[in-house]
Amino acid sequence: MTLPTGAISSSDRRRGKNKERQRGRQGRWRTFRKWALRSALVMGALVLVIGGFLLFKGILKINEVFKGGGDAVAL
Repeated sequence: MTLPTGAISSSDRRRGKNKERQRGRQGRWRTFRKWALRSALVMGALVLVIGGFLLFKGILKINEVFKGGGDAVAL
């Protein structure tokens, strides 16, 4: 069942559009913040994973270097 269209005045319609427009701005800002937060979390996770891998690889390389076994004369 629909309401008759004459019950709402034109000024009420304008107010409704302004509210929708304000919600749209807030919604866009909220969407931007949501995606910015997600992107920051993904980038942080990538930095942790790649940094951990490089640290682990460096530790293995250092252990291999200091293991010795070469024929060089010590200075």
